[in-house]
Amino acid sequence: MTTALQMRISPREQRQPVLLPCHMRDGATSIPACIHNISSRGVLVGADDAPAAGTYVDIRRGRHVIIGRVVWRKGRVFGVRTQDRLDIAALTAPDAPGCARTAGRRSASATERLAAEGRLARQIEQSRRLATGLQFFVLSLVAVGAGLFVAFSVYGMLAAPADAIENALQAG
Repeated sequence: MTTALQMRISPREQRQPVLLPCHMRDGATSIPACIHNISSRGVLVGADDAPAAGTYVDIRRGRHVIIGRVVWRKGRVFGVRTQDRLDIAALTAPDAPGCARTAGRRSASATERLAAEGRLARQIEQSRRLATGLQFFVLSLVAVGAGLFVAFSVYGMLAAPADAIENALQAG
């Protein structure tokens, strides 16, 4: 039997960790960015000037354009929910047009920054998984506690009349 709580929580789609340089546009300006993980409906991106939640952005990697809305932001990293499904294989292909030039021009500090962003993205993902597990544990604990409370309350309500009937039968 599926509870109402179980029906409302859908499992999160698996993310593929990557480090893909790209350019992001959130209006008239285009800034360099880096995709840290990708799924068929979203990306985790890092950029020096991260847009606020609710901002619509287009992310360009080679000839590929990802259009989506920023759903959360934490420092320099943010999550983008895309309007269309993503072709992960095409985006992660090493021979994507226009991508080799960007990777070749990367300085040592940019490489270190991308590595730091990757560590931060992995830490955020690990924290999210831990929070999900703790939330499940706490909700399970509350459900068990509520069940025990109801069980003892019903037992208390039914035990008094049953004892009175038993005493009346023994006295009679």
